[in-house]
Amino acid sequence: MVEAKEAPAARSPKDTFDPKTFLAKVGAGKTILGFSKNQNVFKQGELANAVFCIQKGRAEMTVPLPKER
Repeated sequence: MVEAKEAPAARSPKDTFDPKTFLAKVGAGKTILGFSKNQNVFKQGELANAVFCIQKGRAEMTVPLPKER
């Protein structure tokens, strides 16, 4: 049998996190970059040293098929 649990209390506005506000500001460890259409941002096999968040536009992710031997 599952016990009923009380819903968590609502957070005060001071405690809420707004990702749009956070991502819109350049700060320590953050850089806002612009990319052209068809420009590669990251290639499979490269060392991952960043996290990318898309603020505007679209990105396509593709994975190349392995070459036949």
